[in-house]
Amino acid sequence: MAHTTQAKIGNTTLKCPICGGMEFRKKKYLLTGTWLQALDMEGFGRDALMLICENCGHVLHFARPDAITMNR
Repeated sequence: MAHTTQAKIGNTTLKCPICGGMEFRKKKYLLTGTWLQALDMEGFGRDALMLICENCGHVLHFARPDAITMNR
């Protein structure tokens, strides 16, 4: 079983927009140049973060992983 965590942006605890779950598995990945251009995000760099809801599997993507604080 993968390690789960809670996450925050600033003082706001993240919740899954589908089920309201607050436990996520995290996965780091790289955005390619094509995706950066398509999303008009060239200024954000290539690192990205995926949080996968442990309850329902919904995936949240963040182009600025440095904005996310993991609680545990």
